[in-house]
Parts: sequence; C-alpha cells; structure tokens
Amino acid sequence: MDIVESYSARNLTKTEDRFLALSGVAARYQARKPQDLYMAGLWYDNIAQGLAWTVQSAVQRHPDRPKMHECPSWSWASLPIPTPVRMSRNTTGSQRSRFEVLHTDKDLAPGGEDAVVSVSRGSQIKSLTIRGRIRPLCSSSSRVVSWSSVTVRTAITPSYSQGQTDTFTFHDWLDQEVHSINGDTGTIVAYQPRMKELVAQLDYLDSVEGIQMNPSVVTCLEISDRAMLLLMPASNPQNEEIPQFTRMGVSMDFREDFFSGLKETVIRLQ
Repeated sequence: MDIVESYSARNLTKTEDRFLALSGVAARYQARKPQDLYMAGLWYDNIAQGLAWTVQSAVQRHPDRPKMHECPSWSWASLPIPTPVRMSRNTTGSQRSRFEVLHTDKDLAPGGEDAVVSVSRGSQIKSLTIRGRIRPLCSSSSRVVSWSSVTVRTAITPSYSQGQTDTFTFHDWLDQEVHSINGDTGTIVAYQPRMKELVAQLDYLDSVEGIQMNPSVVTCLEISDRAMLLLMPASNPQNEEIPQFTRMGVSMDFREDFFSGLKETVIRLQ
C-alpha cells in the first residue's frame, strides 16, 4: 500500500510508466505468492481493500490521454499523473458484504506462469465481472442544497479522504431527501429523512455538475462492511446482458443498513 501511494505521486513521463515502474516489485511479490493474481495495480487476495483507494481531492480529467494506454477506472493507475492516492488499510470483505470478483477479461490462472509474465498479463486487465449488492446513491427526487448550508465545521485536515471530519446539519431538511457537493474537493454528502448521512469522495471534478442535477445516476457497490464504490453507467458497454459501470468515487462512511435486504447482482466494472 505504501508503494502504491509513493508511485502514484511521482511525476512519471507517461501513464503506462506507472505499471513499468512497479513491475519489478510486483514480480518479486508474485514469485513469493504464486497463488495470488496481479490485476492492473491491485491484487486478487485483497481486492476489496485495493479497490477502496481514494484521492485527496477530486482532480481534472485528462481528455486527451491516448486510449491505447487507458487503465480501467477501478485502478488507481487510471488517474492523471501525478495524482496522490490514499490506500485503504482497514477494508476487508465480509459475509455481510457478499462481494466477489468472479472473473476478468483476461484468462488468468494463479501459479501457471513465470512471475514476470503473470504480472505483465495482469497489467492488461481492463474489466472485472463482479457479484455484489448495488443500489442508487439517491432517488431522483433528492434535492441539491449548498455545501455551506449543511456544513457546520471543517477539520484542519484538507480533505475527506485524509480524515476530514466535517460536521453536517440537516435541521432544515429533516423530512426531505437532500444532497450536497463541495465543488472544490469533490466531497459529497447525501441525506435521507431521519437517517445518518452518507459521505463520499469523487475521483474527478467533472462528475460534480452531473450529480448535482441528477444524483440518481450514481450507483453504489458494496465491497466491504466499511467501503463502497460510486459507479456510473459505462459509456461504451461491451455486453448488454450484464450492466456495465465505471468508477467515479468511493465512500468509507455509510450506515450499516444501507444495503440491507438487497440481493447480489452481477455487473461488469470497466
């Protein structure tokens, strides 16, 4: 985790250099744990923890990045260079979350190849087929309100992802569903009547306006008791039989019953 945080902040020349810079370390780890699978900068054995990375503050997307070097949205390596990320250190799967990676778009088998070859093939993964519980972040009737109207106090730490503990108040909307986004950092808070608010961090600033206007476009995927991903429908679906999404953020602060009563769904994450 410390290695990823270090490499993500480096000002490498090209996006693909991230995997190249990490390949030696990854190959040595793969040789020690041949039954694990390298997956575009993450590892299968702790995939829930790996997927729960977060940015310190939402960043501008690079629209001119070459498509051939594009990394999957669920990998920290998809972020513009250099974008520091914070890796989760206390996120694990659980019986309650019922999250599982079923397979990838590459035919990989643990222990069947040389470590260097295995890491090289794992770097080419573009999508994950996942079974888990999903639900909308908000309903279409949720009302957008200003950040200043719901924020009582901001901690000294600069962002939600670094441990910011903003205090929120919803006294003016106790019986209404509302949401608000900090347009500078991409931090989002969603409130349902008489329930604990949900706090999340967006990856990109260009997501802010769309969520303000239509929060129901955001789908939440439970990956552990403590973490869920924020997803949006993929713009280039490859198979219409399975719902396909891309990542747009993460939440480490949602109530325990947020996914209660929901059955698992199979989706593809690009």
